[in-house]
Amino acid sequence: MEKTGFRAFLKRSHIIYLLIAVALYLIKALLYFSIAKIPVPIHQFHMKIDEYIPFIKYFYVFYVAYYVTPEIFLWALSFYNKKKYWKLVIAVCAANIFCCICFVVYQVQMVRAPGYPMDIAFTDIKSVSDFFDFAVSMQYKADADALNCFPSLHATMGCLEVLLGLKLCRDEKRQPAALRVLPIVFGVGCILSTMFIKQHYFIDAVAGVVLMITLYLITSKVIDANMKKGRLGWIEK
Repeated sequence: MEKTGFRAFLKRSHIIYLLIAVALYLIKALLYFSIAKIPVPIHQFHMKIDEYIPFIKYFYVFYVAYYVTPEIFLWALSFYNKKKYWKLVIAVCAANIFCCICFVVYQVQMVRAPGYPMDIAFTDIKSVSDFFDFAVSMQYKADADALNCFPSLHATMGCLEVLLGLKLCRDEKRQPAALRVLPIVFGVGCILSTMFIKQHYFIDAVAGVVLMITLYLITSKVIDANMKKGRLGWIEK
């Protein structure tokens, strides 16, 4: 007989896995804004390739989705494969720690070229295009200092979503197709958005992707090795 009650609901709905994902984001946000206030030498990474990357304001959708979609996709993954969920969560923790160290040791600032929307008021919105000008303008104002660029945390989390979707595509057939496709779409969109709305340099995005892939592979091997030795049994419970 299936158990009922609030505790049973929490267990069935995997709320704890969602709360862990949300807590990771909140801790990451706290560290991000705290580190940005530390007075350290500032560098720029502008490269020739950055001049060929267009400004595409509509990618703001993917940029802002970064604040919600990784947590939702991780939560959904917990219903199908808890081991992969924990591998990705631990890899994200390691990536965030590494990024924070980089921000303190080698602070990189994004320098936006003139011409991007900066002073668009809400009352100026007359079309969809105007709305995205306004949205990007608000993003620039909220992130006026444009610090903590290298490696890109957006690219790191975008890569997380891509890995999540690819792992489900390869190994899982029980979940809806949308759960395999949407993480990849939002992940790739998030990575590209960092460059298309001029929040990061090209090298920032590349570093974020490489970092996430590297730490996931390391985390995966460490967890698999320990589970073969009879450790970390709680991961699959």
